[in-house]
Amino acid sequence: MLCAADAIGVFQVESRAQLATLPRLRPRKFYDLVVEVALIRPGPIQGGSVHPYIARRRGEETWKHEHPLLARSLDRTLGVPLFQDQVIDRTYDQERLRPLGRVALPPLFSDHQGW
Repeated sequence: MLCAADAIGVFQVESRAQLATLPRLRPRKFYDLVVEVALIRPGPIQGGSVHPYIARRRGEETWKHEHPLLARSLDRTLGVPLFQDQVIDRTYDQERLRPLGRVALPPLFSDHQGW
């Protein structure tokens, strides 16, 4: 049903953008739907993450991590950062931040006026 974009009335995946992406991703498990919804958000769209993820998922583009420290945070999304937590984990892994530093990071990622 969802692979064929038959999703009218299904919350989170009934927008035009979601309906256009569903057949390209062909979700098979719950996490695929999590990624589907995450892809059609302002951050991944503006960051240029949508097309690389889809190409990698479909096997049209090969990928490897730019650095071994990125493996833990980016493996599940094929090396494409889609979630804020991935960016926090990446920062934590690279900079060896203490757990308290991880709590201070999320506000820095929000879209504030005047930055």
